[in-house]
Amino acid sequence: MTEKTFQTELQAILATHDVEKLRGEYWKSDEFLYVPTFLSPLLLEPLQEELPQVRSHIHRTKLPGVRKGGSVGATKLRKETALIKSIYDSPHLKGFLSRIVDRSLSNCPSDDEHAMALYSYTEEGDFIHYHFDTSFYKGNRYTVLLTIANESSCKLMYDLYKKSAGRTVEHHEVNTTPGSLVVFNGDKVWHAVSPSRKGDQRFVLSLEYLDDSRIGIFGKLVSDLKDRIGYFGLRTKTA
Repeated sequence: MTEKTFQTELQAILATHDVEKLRGEYWKSDEFLYVPTFLSPLLLEPLQEELPQVRSHIHRTKLPGVRKGGSVGATKLRKETALIKSIYDSPHLKGFLSRIVDRSLSNCPSDDEHAMALYSYTEEGDFIHYHFDTSFYKGNRYTVLLTIANESSCKLMYDLYKKSAGRTVEHHEVNTTPGSLVVFNGDKVWHAVSPSRKGDQRFVLSLEYLDDSRIGIFGKLVSDLKDRIGYFGLRTKTA
């Protein structure tokens, strides 16, 4: 499938979703939204076909008690893929998401490896501990998760209202389906991924969008250091 055809089909799929209903669900659930069936097989299958192109670029990280798993950052995805890259840059998707979160969203700067990243859970015990997607930017950072493939027992675990005074925290767990969409405000939702089992295969595309891309020098240094140590490494390693 060409990028042009992919974008045309994506625009058509987005038009089938009730944006106002999704927007209501997002705000009702503490700026969190899960859509089990978002991408059609027509769009999902070409994305899955690009996975072999990036598997050799997966960088594996193991930080005891924090994270174990594989990652491919934005630089490699832009170089090695066409459709995965295309979905992040899609003005149709960005406009759709902007309506849901009620903010005008923009891409992260081109040197932000977290802007677009593929996360893999392919070895026993791959996981990520509870965390916020803390923004080092001046504005909010919104996380979008598209599950590309999932034959695993891994669950996305998340707590809502963690930072809401006077509200009872709500705990949820979901085994995200291929083609599903998750959208949330990274600074509000406390989330984790449960450990994988032997033989599990899970690939999730993470997209980050901003409502203000300004960032201070210190914030930029901390963000880059965190990415190198916890996710993408100082150089390419394979898994």
